[in-house]
Amino acid sequence: MARKLRKLEQVVEAALIEFQENGFTFANMDRISERAQVSKRTLYNYFESKEILFQEIVTRAGNYLSDNEPCVFLPGKDIIPQLHDLALRLALPYTDAATMKMSRLIVGEMLRNREMITDMLFEIELAAPAEAFFISAADAKIISHQAGAILAVNFHAFIKSQCFWPAILSGETLSLAEVNQVAKSASEMFAHQFRAGS
Repeated sequence: MARKLRKLEQVVEAALIEFQENGFTFANMDRISERAQVSKRTLYNYFESKEILFQEIVTRAGNYLSDNEPCVFLPGKDIIPQLHDLALRLALPYTDAATMKMSRLIVGEMLRNREMITDMLFEIELAAPAEAFFISAADAKIISHQAGAILAVNFHAFIKSQCFWPAILSGETLSLAEVNQVAKSASEMFAHQFRAGS
């Protein structure tokens, strides 16, 4: 079992390099098997087609970047630490080198084949923790439901603008110190919305 898992990881890593170098359209399964040092038969046992292999990479990136655990607003508790924790949950995946390598590949491929990537990403929910948090705050009547929906989108967009896109464009992952600074800024900025009773 361990050997099979090791070979699977070799295939995925080889595919990641191949797709990055040649793009999805010109990527070649023969080269992937050579890079992975596995037979073509083994490669096709894992993935029947190039599309399925690319979908595996998209799914893995989505799993790393998404967090489906509920993040609930706690009435009576200081809002800034709660927002700080929420920001960290959304931002920490951007410190992982493997995750960002996959993300850069997907963003690059989206420029070439937007329809294919959009279909693959359709079921991946990246903003779930933010939505759950602000909805629960609205349920507690701290903010309105309309404001909660808007804040969830804006909060997630702020984290992406400060963490995801800088990491994509620079080719480097963020440090924990940088992520903590983003979380601090986000918590202080969005805490004003709660205090204003939006």
